[in-house]
Amino acid sequence: MRIDRSIFMRTMFCAGLICSSMNAASAVQLVTEQEAGYPDDPYGETRGSPTAGPEVEVVSPSLAGLIKSPFNLKIRFKAHGGAQVDRDSIAITYRKVPAIDITQRIGPYIRADGIDMNDAELPAGAHGFRIDVRDSRGRWAAPFLFKIRVAK
Repeated sequence: MRIDRSIFMRTMFCAGLICSSMNAASAVQLVTEQEAGYPDDPYGETRGSPTAGPEVEVVSPSLAGLIKSPFNLKIRFKAHGGAQVDRDSIAITYRKVPAIDITQRIGPYIRADGIDMNDAELPAGAHGFRIDVRDSRGRWAAPFLFKIRVAK
């Protein structure tokens, strides 16, 4: 059986387009362009529990400079004193007016020890987030605030 080269090349080209569109479709849009256009939340930090609640650490992306979207979002939670992080207490808020709860958008990637999401997308600009988390003993962490800056 002989395959016409032009048909083969067109088939491979179409397969490549399908695969690349599937990769683009797998990215998770954390916030929309419209939501990014809302006014920034002008309020600063609030105080947490007087006892040692869980720690929150952004592992990736780097918060020090500009990043490109899509990016890997990796956040770690660490409870203290034998407690566990209460996965159901984790809430992620996009700090705008009005505040936007994005917990459901990230939900499939949340685990008790953190968030591990490949291909997170944000529009260009600076994006402020707040994470609230409690441990199995009912101790809340201080609200964890951070900004991700995305290049154009």
